[in-house]
Amino acid sequence: MPTGFDSMERDSKNRSFDSPYLRVRAGDIAVIRFITDINDMEWGYFHEVKTRNRLGDREFTDDVWCKMQDEERCECCESTDPKARKVKVRMFFNIFVFGILHKEQDQDGKWQQVNYAGSRYWYEKMEQFKVLKTGPGSQGNIREKIKAWAKRAANADFPDGTLINKMYDWTRQGSGLDTIYDLILRDGAVKEIPQAAKDMIPTLLPLSAYMKGEKEEVATPEETVEAVTKQVDDLFL
Repeated sequence: MPTGFDSMERDSKNRSFDSPYLRVRAGDIAVIRFITDINDMEWGYFHEVKTRNRLGDREFTDDVWCKMQDEERCECCESTDPKARKVKVRMFFNIFVFGILHKEQDQDGKWQQVNYAGSRYWYEKMEQFKVLKTGPGSQGNIREKIKAWAKRAANADFPDGTLINKMYDWTRQGSGLDTIYDLILRDGAVKEIPQAAKDMIPTLLPLSAYMKGEKEEVATPEETVEAVTKQVDDLFL
């Protein structure tokens, strides 16, 4: 049984975010299947806006829907900051995440140690629906990978190609401005999505709800740890 705030904070940084979006840390690999096929994915233009977390002590960049797409006034487009006026494309897919291969072990030892592609990982079983939000990638590498994998899986039922009948690795290398994501087709048998999860697919929120922010935000474990730590500080300081 792990003890102490230090171990809890370290563990929260390794665990997958409690978020509707797929989040992976540098060196980790998410094992996924697509629910949204290539011709059904949704995309739009977004502004990158600096904001702060709920505690107000950490700054990060958030994607904000450009309201010009709805023929409405857009505060970001009218900003005096040229960085705020700039727009970027984001693509959205519903996916099913079987689990995440982590480079570091969790504190309580629940993740299973496995070998994959010649390296040691710790596998966190998830079996959850997530939203994959991604840009086209550097020089369009993610966009072209998605198109190529879909075309490779073309068959009589999907003459234009499909993403939904294969498994993929979603990987991340680096951090900050040096972050690189990649989508890799998995070899071998395709794992079936559990029937109970399949039955939930019709109930998934439309992707537009995530694109325009029409959803309830969930605090991440990292934010929860920070909130608890602050409450303890307030009691004793």
